[in-house]
Amino acid sequence: MDITLVLLFTLVMGLWAAQRATERRLKALQADLRLMRQHLGLVSTDPSAAVRELARDPRRRIDAIRLYREQSGTELREAQAIVDALAAQRD
Repeated sequence: MDITLVLLFTLVMGLWAAQRATERRLKALQADLRLMRQHLGLVSTDPSAAVRELARDPRRRIDAIRLYREQSGTELREAQAIVDALAAQRD
């Protein structure tokens, strides 16, 4: 019984480590893709009218951030900063 628990624990830890490595590789690939899109001029960092509209409503801030990230391919922090700046402009 003890060996079964040890083997199960080892298997779970191995799967967890593999998942973490896969997540790191995926993030690196996403960063590379974002840089390539920027280099080729395929990314517009100007917020769309829809993002601006959502940013005006404090209750829709998360929706604005999500939409901006989808449209621009930026990281979460950058998208938050852009949406926060848009929200500050309305004041």
